[in-house]
Amino acid sequence: METKKRIEWIDAMRGFTMLLVVYAHVQSFGLNLNVDETFTFNRIFYLFRMPLFFFISGFILYKATAIWDWANTWAFLKKKFVVQIIPTTFFILVFAACFHTKLGNIFFSDMKYGYWFTYTLLEFFIVYTVLQNVIHLLNLKKCEDFILIAVAIGMFVVRSDRFIGIFNHDFAQFVGVKHWLYYFYFTFGCLVKKYFGTFQRLLDSKYFLPMVQLTFLAACIYIVNGSHFDKILRIYIALTGIVVVVAFFRKYEASFTQERRLGRCLQYVGRRTLDVYLLHYFFLPRGLNINKYEWGG
Repeated sequence: METKKRIEWIDAMRGFTMLLVVYAHVQSFGLNLNVDETFTFNRIFYLFRMPLFFFISGFILYKATAIWDWANTWAFLKKKFVVQIIPTTFFILVFAACFHTKLGNIFFSDMKYGYWFTYTLLEFFIVYTVLQNVIHLLNLKKCEDFILIAVAIGMFVVRSDRFIGIFNHDFAQFVGVKHWLYYFYFTFGCLVKKYFGTFQRLLDSKYFLPMVQLTFLAACIYIVNGSHFDKILRIYIALTGIVVVVAFFRKYEASFTQERRLGRCLQYVGRRTLDVYLLHYFFLPRGLNINKYEWGG
């Protein structure tokens, strides 16, 4: 496996995304603002915040020279389990003790009372690495992109209201099938990293980014003024929102280096997103019914 080299503007962008998560939870837990009922900036951020988080995870994971044999896969997944799942489970136990919540209510819920992200991300790591092993074993490298996209679309479709009923209810809640739609954005991150040169040329072209920005803005205005929106529009907003944020941080990457105060602050958060994620629930202002915790965007 190749040595990791941190990209400063990516760390800063991840820090920015983590701050959006905290901002959303302050509004939900502290101010009791429902994202669908009251207009706040969170109503816009909500549309691309978690897709962006999974995009970044896929972007960071992809390595052109990575060798995904079974030995490397097992070592990688074991490391991720130790780093992600054990701390998350520990904090769930502490959370349950502090807020007198039954563990069954936490683990057999989609949102895990907010602690769903690391479990879902590990599932995505498993799917991606197993797919890479199958592609290698069957010599399907030429079809790699098609296979990755097909699986991402399949997971997106399976978690829809029409098909999610094929799963046992408790199993679907425990595994978090509801969150499988985010694998689409995780895969998008992998592919953008793989073809990053082409992606950069698109961003630098005369018309691509302005068109993306304008259509993203128009779609957001439609949602703010409308009562509902279809799933295709939601996907489009998530994808264009990701592109807009990535383009911004890439263009102004000089402002997000360790030499700049803003860059240092955002990178600090970006390199400690797991710590912030696990701890911030204990410091949020409260006063709501405990049942309100059953969300975790």
